[in-house]
Amino acid sequence: MPVCITGMHRSGTSLVANLLRSCGLYLGKEDELLPPSPDNLDGYWENRRFVGISDEILITLGSAWDSPSTSAAEVWPFEERFNSLRVRAEILVEEFGAHEPWGWKDPRTSLTLPFWQSLNGILMPFWLGRGQRLKIVVCLRDPMEVFQSLQARHFTPSLSGLDLWLTYNRRILDTVLPEDRIVTHYDAYFENPCDELKRVLDFAGLAVSPEVIQKSARIVSSSLRHKRSSVTSQSTANVNSEVIDLYEALCTEANHLQPLNSYSTSR
Repeated sequence: MPVCITGMHRSGTSLVANLLRSCGLYLGKEDELLPPSPDNLDGYWENRRFVGISDEILITLGSAWDSPSTSAAEVWPFEERFNSLRVRAEILVEEFGAHEPWGWKDPRTSLTLPFWQSLNGILMPFWLGRGQRLKIVVCLRDPMEVFQSLQARHFTPSLSGLDLWLTYNRRILDTVLPEDRIVTHYDAYFENPCDELKRVLDFAGLAVSPEVIQKSARIVSSSLRHKRSSVTSQSTANVNSEVIDLYEALCTEANHLQPLNSYSTSR
């Protein structure tokens, strides 16, 4: 069963990918994975081949990770200009299919999911008879923390960076059926990592022993918790109500309700 770990940048996608990798999810050969950097010392766990295809998709659409296109999802994946990328992607999916369980991690996939979902071998069967639905692990983090993390890396100079958070998460919800996705909150891994990891593993169909889960959960470190803030503590004058509403809905889907309390009682 293919598993994609995605969500807005700086939302814990690297942490979740590392946890699932330690529990047996194949993400590719070591030399295909992006190396750690000062912004992510524990590694990104992104496969260059998947990232490269998504980057080319965005370029072809006239967009980028920080300036998404508004092309209609039901149309563009089947346009002729994507034919060569489709061939490359289907070869890649077939190759990874020999390494069950397998998956990839890339926040950009939030924007390119319609393309990946349309491939032979994911939603439609291979000519060899293999074909499985793509399962999406949606990584969620308080949008204000995401904004501050991006701002610290000089990616978003103003509060409009929250609009990017909104776009990424809207695209996922518009593209992925509820039964094909699970929302997992970044904070949950610092509160009860074993329980949250098991919840995601069960959804992904990965059978892992309690001992392996406990060992993997040691990856979680308080040192990863750089930014602490809450969109729910911001005034409505500064934060778009759509951001608040979508965050509340996603927190509910993630079974992580605590961040809502202070805001819900004040408005």
